[in-house]
Parts: sequence; C-alpha cells; structure tokens
Amino acid sequence: MRRDTGSASVIAVAVLAVAVVIAVLLAALVGHSRDCAAAKAAADLSALAGAYAARASLDGEGEGACAAARRTAAANAAALTACHEWGDGSVQVTVASGGAMASARAGPDMKGARR
Repeated sequence: MRRDTGSASVIAVAVLAVAVVIAVLLAALVGHSRDCAAAKAAADLSALAGAYAARASLDGEGEGACAAARRTAAANAAALTACHEWGDGSVQVTVASGGAMASARAGPDMKGARR
C-alpha cells in the first residue's frame, strides 16, 4: 500500500500559486482600467480648455488653445502628445496618462457638419 502523506500540501501550494497569479493579473487589469479612465478624463478636460482658449483667441484674448490644453493635461497628471486647432474654434487633443492614451475633441456645436 502506497502512502500519500504530504500530497495535500502540494495541492494547497498549487492552489495558492494559481490564486496569486490571478490576483496579480487582476491588479494589472484594474491599474490599466484606472489609467484609461484618467487619460479619458484628462483628454476631455484638455479639449474643453483648448476650445475655451480658442474661442477667447478668436476675440483677441487669452493664451493659445494648445497651450491651455497642455497646461490642463499637466494639471491632470497627463502629457499632451498631440493638439490640433481647427479653424472653427474646435480643438482635438491626444493625451497620455500612465500607460494609456486617449483623444477628445471639443468646440462649437456644428449641427449637420461631418467631423
């Protein structure tokens, strides 16, 4: 007759190892999700700040749209990686935050116009 002494310990260690791997993967997924949300929020806010500054610059006041967008992205712990001012007063930005990137566009309502 064969003895299986200690086999429960091996199974317990294997289950624990699987649990640790799942926990690490879950933590990475949550971190990426947080980075994506932060990038989206920073992109939205940067585009709005840029559009507001673009509107003010059409009236001859304030800073440039991309400068305002860059300042707002930095205030939200993100980096502005691209900025484009459209002639209609709208601004499109791309920001990076953590390991994620997001883009947003803001400006005047252009009913019927293709964007």
